[in-house]
Amino acid sequence: MVECNGKSCQLTLQWSDPQLPFVFLSKKFTFSNDDTVWIAKQTVLLEFSSLNLVDPLNYGFYMPPLKGKSGKFLDEERPLRDYPAESYGDHLEFRYKKRIYRGLHMEEKKLSKYQSKSYQKKFFEFLVTGNEEKAKKLLEKGLDPNFQSEATGETPLTTMVQLPNSSDTCMMLVTYGAHLDYRAANGMTVMHKAVLSGRDENIAVSCFFPFSQLALFYVVWIHPALRGRKQGDG
Repeated sequence: MVECNGKSCQLTLQWSDPQLPFVFLSKKFTFSNDDTVWIAKQTVLLEFSSLNLVDPLNYGFYMPPLKGKSGKFLDEERPLRDYPAESYGDHLEFRYKKRIYRGLHMEEKKLSKYQSKSYQKKFFEFLVTGNEEKAKKLLEKGLDPNFQSEATGETPLTTMVQLPNSSDTCMMLVTYGAHLDYRAANGMTVMHKAVLSGRDENIAVSCFFPFSQLALFYVVWIHPALRGRKQGDG
């Protein structure tokens, strides 16, 4: 849990990871209550660096279901003070980010069927060819849109946000569980991709939910392609 008193927060964390199902860890961390969830995550990843996680930036703090409320991942741009202990019990879980299924009741075996590489490939094909209805049907059957293409390293959301006239499709992905801070293989989020592509309407989609200015800072002042363009513009 997160207990915030004065200027500090105590965060009690339990490990939850299908990549390492036999590892159980429970550890308490201390942070400033002004620290963001993102800062806390970097500290935890450093602490567990010996585990050699695959795709570590797509791990997050998960708040388990409690008192009839669905579980959720903490927003990485919010300060820890925004998550009082009484809102989720005695601990948080640190796990890989996946779709949170609300109101979809399906056997685990059937659900896992739609997470296969073949269904993910079909899903990508439906998206990029504009077949939104078929893509939506796979989402309704339980496909998790939080994954990276083996061919490009992009996620469904980072792919669509770079294409014209795709804001409705982007919103559909978010509605069916795509996380805005789920990163492509190169570490970029949907906000990074939207700004780099210059798709103003998709930047608006990316900003529909709370999100930091850090992504904009990154692409404008750090990313070499945009830095070169800025200098070239004189």
